[in-house]
Amino acid sequence: MKKKRGLYIVGGILLLCLLIGVYILVKKINKEEVAAEEPEDSQEEILAVSEEDISSLTFRLEGKETTWNKKDDGWNLEGDEQFPVDSDKIGNLTSALDSVKASRKLEKVENLKDYGLDETENLIKIKKTDDTEEIIGIGDKNPSTEDTYVYIGQDTATVYTVSADLAATFSGSIYDFAKGEEYPEIIATDITQIKIEKSKNGYTLTSDGSSSTSWMVKDENGEENEADTTSAGTLQSTVAGFQFSKYYEYNCEDWKIYGLDEPEMILSVTYKEETTEEDTEENSEEDSSEETPKEKTIRLQVGNLAEDGNYYVRLGDSKEVHGISQGAIETLLGGKAFDYWNKGIEGINIGDLDHLDVTYNGETYTLKRIVTEKEKETEEDDETVTETKYYVNDEEVKSEDFMDFYRETLNMVCQNRLEEDIPEKEPELVLHYVGTKGETVTVSYIPRDASFYTVENQQGTYGIVNKMSVKDLIEKLAILIK
Repeated sequence: MKKKRGLYIVGGILLLCLLIGVYILVKKINKEEVAAEEPEDSQEEILAVSEEDISSLTFRLEGKETTWNKKDDGWNLEGDEQFPVDSDKIGNLTSALDSVKASRKLEKVENLKDYGLDETENLIKIKKTDDTEEIIGIGDKNPSTEDTYVYIGQDTATVYTVSADLAATFSGSIYDFAKGEEYPEIIATDITQIKIEKSKNGYTLTSDGSSSTSWMVKDENGEENEADTTSAGTLQSTVAGFQFSKYYEYNCEDWKIYGLDEPEMILSVTYKEETTEEDTEENSEEDSSEETPKEKTIRLQVGNLAEDGNYYVRLGDSKEVHGISQGAIETLLGGKAFDYWNKGIEGINIGDLDHLDVTYNGETYTLKRIVTEKEKETEEDDETVTETKYYVNDEEVKSEDFMDFYRETLNMVCQNRLEEDIPEKEPELVLHYVGTKGETVTVSYIPRDASFYTVENQQGTYGIVNKMSVKDLIEKLAILIK
């Protein structure tokens, strides 16, 4: 028992010594900080260098030291004078150096490691026009205040805390300070054609005023169908909204690195180009007649998926390599013509109808709308009046019953389209429209299962329709033919 008690005592003493050591260390660091702390409203300016006084900046990007030299016409990157430096972005760096203020000053610092300054995250060297140099060592962030520890010049015994996030400002890659081309500004509704070329399932959407949906979609084999208005509009918005999310190379000579020697996909977008004020003035001098908006086509090649989640892309014949986010590109990469087929069910508007043959359970009913004009004599003059009547099998019916059924036929919509299908049953309901110009449209509704009907149009394409929608249509027919 005495032996065990002795072990407890020794353990307790060791633990106490450890806690005292930690306390002394923390107290020492806090003492250095608190003793030198000044009110925030009287911060000390520890560095002030105006852009006019800077001839070069040197700092690390992705672990490599880079130097940016100021020239009469802007800035250049040392070692690659052709690099397209964005002077505005370098200006953000020089602005950060215009006035650096410290909220705390820690003197007689013995261990830079405590502040992440033994191996600085970044060392900024500022060469001035008078050949003098300023240095800023950037360390860790204070976990409580989010201020950054820095030292100035060669005085590493004095450490400051600054609220400016210099580590974030002087970071990234050299291409974060480059000026490159941008994805064109396109208004979605100005797009008239979107063409997707790829090794399999390529497709083209084209604006077409003769289509009931204003869009047609064609697959890689040339098969063409009306496109769904909503799906076409979504695709317009997608390609108009592309933005380059990263800049990888400004003068590419080896496209294979990015998979752009044999692109995964080529996107071509044709759109109406907005006429500038200058163009308008030139046109008005040459020809005052109304001008047709010019069309322009851009071509975007899509290569491999990068590790950072972007697809490498090339715009036209440019030598630049940029990135577009994975999600945006894969919408197009994974798509096919079928995805854009019109979900609406074809018909003929009542004003263009000669007659409609409805076959239900083996019985056929012919629906007609007849409009006649009659002259009505008045005291002042003869007046022409229009009379519209509705018939089923040559028997007049109520206009509201006729139109309730007819509107329902035109409002039917597929829940989904089917690329292919072989119906196992015979049609229960067939609608055969005949237009005033002899055009015809045939739509068949075929029982499928407990929840759906298969709908087939005269082009031989299929979709599925909710059973309750077909039931409502049949109920309106029953009212009409009773």
